[in-house]
Amino acid sequence: MPDFMIRYTLKQGCQMKKTKKNTARWGAVVATVGAIFLGGTSCKKIDDTTGTEFIPDHQVVSIAMDSSFQIRTYNVTNDSVMSSNLDGYYYLGTFVDPTCGLTNASYLFQYAPDYTFSKTDSLYGVDPVVDSLFLRLQFDGYVGKGDVAQTFDLYELTEEIYIDSTYYSNFNPAPIVKSTPLATVEYAGDYSTIITTRITDPDFISRLLDTAGYHSPRTFHKRFKGFYLKPRTKDLDAAIVAVNIDYSYLLLHYHNDNPVKKDTTYTYFWFTPNSQTYLNQDIGVMNFDYTNASPDLRLNDKSVSVPTTYIQAYGGITTYLEFSKESVAQIRQKVLDAGFTDIVINKAKFQVNFVDDTPAVMKNTFSRLGMYISYRDPLYYSPIPDYSPSLENQGYVTSYGGYKNQSRYLYEMDITFYAQRLFRQDYDQQGIILGPDLDSTYQLISPMAIHGFGSSAPLRLILTYTMVR
Repeated sequence: MPDFMIRYTLKQGCQMKKTKKNTARWGAVVATVGAIFLGGTSCKKIDDTTGTEFIPDHQVVSIAMDSSFQIRTYNVTNDSVMSSNLDGYYYLGTFVDPTCGLTNASYLFQYAPDYTFSKTDSLYGVDPVVDSLFLRLQFDGYVGKGDVAQTFDLYELTEEIYIDSTYYSNFNPAPIVKSTPLATVEYAGDYSTIITTRITDPDFISRLLDTAGYHSPRTFHKRFKGFYLKPRTKDLDAAIVAVNIDYSYLLLHYHNDNPVKKDTTYTYFWFTPNSQTYLNQDIGVMNFDYTNASPDLRLNDKSVSVPTTYIQAYGGITTYLEFSKESVAQIRQKVLDAGFTDIVINKAKFQVNFVDDTPAVMKNTFSRLGMYISYRDPLYYSPIPDYSPSLENQGYVTSYGGYKNQSRYLYEMDITFYAQRLFRQDYDQQGIILGPDLDSTYQLISPMAIHGFGSSAPLRLILTYTMVR
């Protein structure tokens, strides 16, 4: 029997319930069994098949384990992912990975005052005079070279972006951006800090003081369409930083010069979507340039399986898995050779191993991986049957798993239902996408390398199955 196959046989049959009425009958059985063993003490081989000829064929089963399944691996790029109206972080900057090439991140966003008021209200009082206007950005973390300075330019938008529309990470903002920046953000290379930049454009400040259109989100955003923030040098080998939009805003200081009321005060304009009375739209733009990526990636080439594959966030590279039809056929043939006619998958464990399992690298990897039949839009994704984010969001606990195990240096998923489909004669879905799980899709993470087909620690599909007649 091959090393990779462990098998034991189960006999299904009726068990007699022991009661007072059948005590005598059990005594006779025990006496008979005792006689068999006493009479056969000279035989060293125990016959454990006695009586199997009386069991119907359809009740004879055998359980086996197999880890020889071949899974071919390829690096594939994605068109984009949905990147609008997200909570938490957006990204800004440029980063060059030695293997996967250049990533360029920019950010479109609307802004609005922190409360609403009627058409007759005056936000700034009588005869307001502006003292200063600041753009405040809070950065929380980075990927890349944290000590390289960058310059970011802030532009006004010329057309609206809409809260009820969906935008994708490959969105091109150029047609709706003014040609001249409103302000410039100089970033010295301290990637855990707050940057405050003064905006001095007199035309913009004058428009901001005119509150005629402030009374509703629609009218406000028709007048103030939003900003576009982008790195000035789009191919600089620096870092991509996370912009914490919950703590980033415009801050306007002003006072009133009328004789009735003289005071100095301030007001905020927030970027956060969905948490203010004025709903804002935010769009993350992430461009991946693989021109100078390593040729070993063999991007979108399914002619040759590669031993190392990669997974990126925000719609970058994902790993395409091709579950071998030959392996399905070989296991089915083993079933037939053993005298059985069909197979039922009891458990299918899928294991993914890191290429670099050092603590520093392990820390900055996805907390969980997802598996998809198609992977593009989190609103219309197609996960495999075992991975069900929709059920998980309703509070259900599934057996899928997929979480990072730092002590074993791997991810492990239960994909039993998918594996069962692989062995159905009418099922032809052999290829799936391995990428970030939906909660990790937008994490700020470097490209993650995993072992692929033909490597020292290839992907493993460990099957436990029952063979039936």
